[in-house]
Amino acid sequence: AAERYRGKVWAYEVENEPNTESGFRPPDYRESLETVYTQVKAADPKAMVYGICGEGRFIGWMTKELDLGAAQYMDGVSWHTYITPGNPETYGLQDYLAKAEQIIDKAKPGMPVVESELGTYVAPREVIDQPISDARLQELIDQKVQPLVMAKWPTHALSERTVAISMVAHSMTNFIAGVKFF
Repeated sequence: AAERYRGKVWAYEVENEPNTESGFRPPDYRESLETVYTQVKAADPKAMVYGICGEGRFIGWMTKELDLGAAQYMDGVSWHTYITPGNPETYGLQDYLAKAEQIIDKAKPGMPVVESELGTYVAPREVIDQPISDARLQELIDQKVQPLVMAKWPTHALSERTVAISMVAHSMTNFIAGVKFF
């Protein structure tokens, strides 16, 4: 891919959320990261290679990767900080990302970080031009109406207003943590 897109693609992210249950064991990811990094840099030395690409609570997994020497095979770290149904404050996102930055700086000082995915689950509208009110949404959640309530993440939908507030706070929290861009 790097040969084909040389000069057209400026960055590559190695795998998507490899820290999940269906993802990689740290030694396997480190091997994959080394292979991709080596091939991308051979084909397009100016291209950036981002690793980790972890979702949610990724610090433990990322630390294992960095302890295995993964930092030498990436130009930066990407992360996906989904926090639904919480918000940055209840999730402790600012402290969590500060800790992640400390771990990254210890492994490779100055390595940039990007937030390559974030989001939350917004309740679909019942009427096309009217958002669901907070009271109505709570009623539907209490009734366990699908798809507003799920067994797994994100467990339940949020109102459009709550999502808007959370997304702005989420973005600002990432910038405060040192994220360069999304």
